[in-house]
Amino acid sequence: MKPNSFLHTACGWVARLAWLNVLWLAATLCGAVVAGFFPATAAVFAVLRRWMTDPDSREKSTAASFWRLARPEMLRANAVGYGATAVVALLTLDLWLTRTHGGPLAGVLFAASVAATALVAATLVQLPFVYVHLEAPVLTLVRTAWWYALSRPADTLAVLAAWVAASYAMGRYPGLTVFFGMTAVAALTVRLGLRGFAVVQAGASGRADGGSSSRSAPGSSPVGSGS
Repeated sequence: MKPNSFLHTACGWVARLAWLNVLWLAATLCGAVVAGFFPATAAVFAVLRRWMTDPDSREKSTAASFWRLARPEMLRANAVGYGATAVVALLTLDLWLTRTHGGPLAGVLFAASVAATALVAATLVQLPFVYVHLEAPVLTLVRTAWWYALSRPADTLAVLAAWVAASYAMGRYPGLTVFFGMTAVAALTVRLGLRGFAVVQAGASGRADGGSSSRSAPGSSPVGSGS
């Protein structure tokens, strides 16, 4: 097999994604899930971003890179993750209440709850990439993820569909969770995110030069380190 062939490259990515997913699962379990899931997830996205922006980094130890990126995110990633979890819980409760309790405005309130849930879901699927791609305060990261989800609806729908498909596949074949439960969709999210932000930055440059009027991300700057 030629080193630069498509098959060689594809096999390399499959092996890297599988090993990275094992590390994610191990870190999640080491943190008893409740303390390990969000830092491990942030590290997965950071490693993937680094692989895609710096091909030479793929030759370095994946485990060393993963743990180096996961440890500093213990507190911040958990704060962001559980903050998002609380919002989802409140929206779920709101949906249940508006659905089960009738009234003259029940239909309107339920529709509003569904719209809010869809908006939050779109924001949350983009938040992990924004979290590792930009260095900014948490509220700015959330606002940027919200803005980006709405400005790139096709990418957002693709990521949502990928998570639905992955969840179905892992339900049918639980063994996939060990090797690709997180990393397969995370890789797609990072790839689309890098492309999308490149388009946004090009549009922002064009607008600054008097060209394109595309919007730019509010108040954030790329992180060179991917953390």
